Amino acid sequence: MRIQSRFPRFFREFRGGQAIMLVLVMLAVGSGTACVLWDRLRSGGMESNSETLRNVSLVLGAVVALVIAIWRSMVADRQADTAQRSLTYKRFQKGVEMIDRPFLAVRLGGIYALDHLAKEYPSEHHVQVMQVLCAFVRNPPHAPGAPQPDVQDAVKAIGGRKDRIQIEKASGYLPDLSRANLSGMKMGWLDFSGCNFEGADLSESGLTKSNLTGAHLYKATLRGATLAGADMGKANMTEADLSGVRSAVSANFTKALLISANLSYAKMQGANFQRAELGCADLTGTAFIGEGIPEAKGLTQNQIDSAKFNANHPPIIEGLLDAETGQRLRWSPRPEIIT
Repeated sequence: MRIQSRFPRFFREFRGGQAIMLVLVMLAVGSGTACVLWDRLRSGGMESNSETLRNVSLVLGAVVALVIAIWRSMVADRQADTAQRSLTYKRFQKGVEMIDRPFLAVRLGGIYALDHLAKEYPSEHHVQVMQVLCAFVRNPPHAPGAPQPDVQDAVKAIGGRKDRIQIEKASGYLPDLSRANLSGMKMGWLDFSGCNFEGADLSESGLTKSNLTGAHLYKATLRGATLAGADMGKANMTEADLSGVRSAVSANFTKALLISANLSYAKMQGANFQRAELGCADLTGTAFIGEGIPEAKGLTQNQIDSAKFNANHPPIIEGLLDAETGQRLRWSPRPEIIT
């Protein structure tokens, strides 16, 4: 719950030199008004000197009272801000303590508390919460094995940052999930754009409709993953293992770096490879076309020629046309072919 001053927002927005300037302006206006009133009353002769002095005093008193009220409100607002920062810091500290506890229920509560804090106070705590949750995912409190609920929920919280990515960009922060064990995780429909997955294990993970644009997946393992509808445009997947990918229908690999990546026996039908780099990528048995399944898009002969594969199990490209020339794609034995 936010702590707020009851004074009008217009005045609460003034800080430091602005507040002093406002006070000086009001004093000047009040003094000027009093002087004009004094001259008019004296020249008009309609009131005695005592009545004139009384009216001038009332004007000056009102101005001073208003200035004091504004000043007190500003002081109270600063105190409220200080109290608010202290409260949110305690919430952050408590959440961090909870995710380090040995009990699953307590860790889950800590993850939910930190996620809620990041959403409620994004400019103050989003990056801090992301750093803590990423560290938790990289170093979970239990041995590697089947996906655990606490790590799964932490990954979900990290991937739910879509409306706060601009805060990360402004601070130069990128979520770091390098070498994390994410095998079998449900990561679909989440936003991991720009995240660092270097060396991470995402084998058998569900990445349907996930956003991985610009992600760093150098030497990451996505063996047997589901990539249907995933956006990996401009992702760095150099030397990544995508062997046996189950589905990549409507996946986007536009301008992705797949240099020396392993795509052997992956089902890549329906994926878009426009301007993707496939130099030395292993396309042994990779299916780019199949009966009843949309064919891959954006492939060129240059991409096929730059890749490598086992001559006994070449990539399945029969019937595909070069996206640039319109000619049929073909493969032919070369010295670089895997034996």
